[in-house]
Amino acid sequence: MIRIEPADASLLTWIEQGDFSFAVEHVFAPCFDSAVSDHLAPVERYRKTYGSDLEECRDALADSQRALLAAKGASGWAGYLLVSENWNGYALVDDLGVESSYRRQGVARLLMDAAVSWAKARGLPGIRLETQDNNVPACLFYQRYGFQLGGIDRLLYSAQPETQRETALFWYLRFETTVRDAWGSEHEG
Repeated sequence: MIRIEPADASLLTWIEQGDFSFAVEHVFAPCFDSAVSDHLAPVERYRKTYGSDLEECRDALADSQRALLAAKGASGWAGYLLVSENWNGYALVDDLGVESSYRRQGVARLLMDAAVSWAKARGLPGIRLETQDNNVPACLFYQRYGFQLGGIDRLLYSAQPETQRETALFWYLRFETTVRDAWGSEHEG
């Protein structure tokens, strides 16, 4: 059974040593308001990993504007999620990692549920996060969870040799579906 547990220093050690890599077999050709699975292009298979910012995680343990959420399974830590209050009023998922041996067991959903609770307790209107077009499993998960693709940036990583071909994708989970336009009129979002 996997459960949300309080984060502590042992989680940081585990994050530093954990395997959060994933196989890339497809990239998502981003398209608004359509299923991710309808816009996948095959690529030559490779493994990808993004580093975790341990300093950010450590700082979150003592910062009331951030939270380091952790999931634990029978054999130890299973995943983590770093969330903060963002400048635009949304909660920001800064990082989400699930240990490879715990994938497809509901860890990401438990962590996201905890992040939603955290954001709602602070009166925030939703959650924002960023991923990349080559992280198809994450894109599929976010869409299934209810996130909407809100932005695409093909140039964000262009100056970084290891990520210059990746496209940044910005996803939003809005808790309320009514939004106001620039003139103050309400519309379903």
